[in-house]
Amino acid sequence: MELEALTLLKDIAIIMFAALVFGFIAHKLLGQPPILGYLFAGIAIGPGVGLMRAIMTGDIEGSRFGLITDIGEIGALANLGVSLLLFAVGLEFSSKRVGKIIGVSAISGTVEMVFMLVLGIIAGLLMGWSSMEAILLGAVLMISSTIIIIKMLAERGQTETEHGRLLVGRLVVEDIGAIIVITLVTSILVEDTFGFEALIPVAIGVIFLTAMLIVGRKTFPRLIDLVSKTRSKELFLLTIFGFCIITAVISEFFGLSLALGAFLAGMILSESEHNLDIVNQIRPLKDIFLIIFFVSAGMAIDLSLLLTDPVPLISSIVMVLSVLFIGKGFANTMTTRILGYHPKTSLNVGMSMMQIGEFSFIIATLGFTAGILRDEYYSVILMTALISMVFTPYAMSLSPKIYNRFFLPRHKEDATFVDDDPGLPKHIHREPDILILGFAEVALDTVRCLQMANKNFLVVDFSPRKAHIMAEQNIEHIIGDASNEEVLLLAGVMQVDLVIVALSDMMDAETAIQLVHKHNKNAYIVARAYNDRDRDALSEFANDIIISEDVAGRRLAWHVLQDLGFEDEAIRKDVEIVDPEAIGDDY
Repeated sequence: MELEALTLLKDIAIIMFAALVFGFIAHKLLGQPPILGYLFAGIAIGPGVGLMRAIMTGDIEGSRFGLITDIGEIGALANLGVSLLLFAVGLEFSSKRVGKIIGVSAISGTVEMVFMLVLGIIAGLLMGWSSMEAILLGAVLMISSTIIIIKMLAERGQTETEHGRLLVGRLVVEDIGAIIVITLVTSILVEDTFGFEALIPVAIGVIFLTAMLIVGRKTFPRLIDLVSKTRSKELFLLTIFGFCIITAVISEFFGLSLALGAFLAGMILSESEHNLDIVNQIRPLKDIFLIIFFVSAGMAIDLSLLLTDPVPLISSIVMVLSVLFIGKGFANTMTTRILGYHPKTSLNVGMSMMQIGEFSFIIATLGFTAGILRDEYYSVILMTALISMVFTPYAMSLSPKIYNRFFLPRHKEDATFVDDDPGLPKHIHREPDILILGFAEVALDTVRCLQMANKNFLVVDFSPRKAHIMAEQNIEHIIGDASNEEVLLLAGVMQVDLVIVALSDMMDAETAIQLVHKHNKNAYIVARAYNDRDRDALSEFANDIIISEDVAGRRLAWHVLQDLGFEDEAIRKDVEIVDPEAIGDDY
């Protein structure tokens, strides 16, 4: 085996082992996304740490800087990971799905991205960066982290909340913007100018994109169908991978980026009925090469600057972090608020998006590898990204506290926060006996049953969209934050006999339950939870806690055992996994 090939295999082995160790530490021990571990793995094995150690020992000439010193071939593998990532993103961009998710986020997301682009350019110029470096900084600050935000929403059970849906929509908009930016940056770097000449490849790309979409969506899904009939997973994977790479190479031939071609390939196949199969087949390859990409990005961070020239480096990081936290938080909060959403929802959106995303790494790496972005500025961007990603979980946790401290005193009349629609009830017509906190999907059947039984109940939810639905269905409600003490008092919490907590946000649910217990210790509280951890958090004052997955699993087991011939009474007595109280007598 040639020495070069052996060296490459050795480097890959080092990368994988370091990524495993640091990824495990970040995810399991620190509760952070593994991507942070991969970046720190790159720092640990890259030339930056070795150079830093050499400076400290004074043996610069005799030192070997890092376990991996040549990242050229590793960079080629990293680019493949980026292409596969964009291919996977393109698979999710079917016209129906994009139209459903984006909604109102298209305009607000675009405004926020333009605002951050301009703010980043200004900050870069003030720090003495060149115009091209400042533009790259602005482009980097435009994009938030899809991986981290989606992960945090899922862990907190907030995916289906008002701000969760808004965040997903805005992330889709930013992904689209990132693809455009990557294309523009690639064109600018190829043409070595920023003007009309740089836009020519973009125009060619639009024509190429349109032609490929029109022809490809009618042709290639049929090819995928034909290959799938062979029932060979190897041929299926080979076809998908080959199509992705070939389209990326064609894109490169037209003066565009490999990444854009891969994204286009994903879009072409997004309408295929084998969409999910394609995603599952490509995911392992995508994940492996993306790990290499993030490790290689960490390897490019020059920690020796902390010893040789720390003041400019630290001051630049502080400056970029300030622009990111204040500017991005403000922009996302205000654009959401202007659309008419509740102040709490707006603040949750703003606080959740204060980080630099995965596509930002790609944009920064493009500038760095082309020699446009200097080493120290590239290190500033990557270090800022690391700090912002680590801060994200804490920012999302701080959002309710900041709202209660600074916004709540000015919104004590929260329950009167309504749209201008005259059909929305602004007052409670009668004191309720039952209070439902959160007009979530899980509570719909309960609401219908209460209506059929002619029970006196009131729903509290601060979503204007849900308020319109309730108004159309003549459901008595007020628009307000169910975790707001003033709102609960206005809703009549002191008089009700039963409180049903169906809030999607578990932090809000815990606060609401505590407030209900504070003002009405005799009220029977029924709460919805997502998992055992949520149940433990809500169990102090809630009388009954229902885990939706648990109930669904018990009901499924009940019906399966019935189909197998077991009698109802035998199932109740002999099968421990079935909880009769959770199922009820009707099953």
